[in-house]
Amino acid sequence: MRRLVKRREFYKPDVILKEADEKIEKLRESGEYIDYLTFVPDGEPPWMSILVWRLKR
Repeated sequence: MRRLVKRREFYKPDVILKEADEKIEKLRESGEYIDYLTFVPDGEPPWMSILVWRLKR
């Protein structure tokens, strides 16, 4: 028996970046600041490469 695994998106990078931007803006408005921001991949290389590409833009 041979199993095939289909790749699929769990979260779209655009949605993650938009939500992160919104949260960062709220923090800035309240006078807070961010030391660092970490994205923890779920082991899906295509997702991570897309996210890194978008962040560099």
